Amino acid sequence: DLGIDYGLFANRITGSLTWFKRTSDNLLFNLPLAPSTGLNGVNANIGKVENHGVEIDITSQNIRGREFQWTTSINLSHIKNKILTLPQASVAGSGFSNLIVGESLYNFYLRQWAGVDPADGRPLWYMDKTDANGKVYKDTTHTYASATRYYNGSSLPDWTGGMTNTFRYKGFDLNVLIAFSIGGKIYDADYAGLMYASVGNQPGQNWSTDILQRWQKPGDITNVPKLTTTTDYSATTSSTRFLFDATYARVRNITLGYSLSKAIMSRAHLNNARVFIDWQNPFTFFGRKGLDPEAGLSAITSNTSSVYRTMSVGLNFDF
Repeated sequence: DLGIDYGLFANRITGSLTWFKRTSDNLLFNLPLAPSTGLNGVNANIGKVENHGVEIDITSQNIRGREFQWTTSINLSHIKNKILTLPQASVAGSGFSNLIVGESLYNFYLRQWAGVDPADGRPLWYMDKTDANGKVYKDTTHTYASATRYYNGSSLPDWTGGMTNTFRYKGFDLNVLIAFSIGGKIYDADYAGLMYASVGNQPGQNWSTDILQRWQKPGDITNVPKLTTTTDYSATTSSTRFLFDATYARVRNITLGYSLSKAIMSRAHLNNARVFIDWQNPFTFFGRKGLDPEAGLSAITSNTSSVYRTMSVGLNFDF
């Protein structure tokens, strides 16, 4: 770690800048074995990853008058992740990722959604083909297994951070905390589970209202395939159809308080008395309705509860 602490303009602006780099080795990873051993693989301490980035903290006393004060604090983090060692140069991952030396552990490798065929309502994906001259080009296919898995971004955001603004005027105080994340991807597996196209195979299950936009006749232009009575679930199998930008901002907390004056507290024989209203998670600014953007490093939703919006009123005092 390397860090710098600073203060400018008689400490009206203070903060720190930190660069860090951490290497973790001897990580457990499945080492493939020859089929003749009777085992597919064995866990061994052969993995190695690196995380590096910067952290920035800034606190500014914007106004520090006798009766009115306003302070702003901002923190920012930028982190990069890289795989350094694997049993081989690349290891095929799950339906969402490939593990490749020199690349991030959190990359998305998915089949790329190409929409719905307007002629028959069947789903389409992109695939690589090679022409007579050996040049690779993109074409579409109705067969999910034939589609090519492409790199489609990372679950790691470019920047994460928060901003706190604190205002004070006489006995009043107001604190507003905002958390944000810029960049990165999130996979909405919950939405995929509500968009299955097979009729009658899952009685009692819910559909998303987006199913009303399904293909119904030749020539329809839509992103929702036709409904079918077969057991073909390929339309909702992992692809970029359900991959979204994870950029968001959330107001985590708003607190408004009032402290009684010293004269009133003295007459009431109190050392301190404050009444407050606290509002948790009142607003979220995110481009995807119905999806909680905070899904962890995996960035794959799994029917977890969204954060609750709560309001409370309280009184603090001591004698």
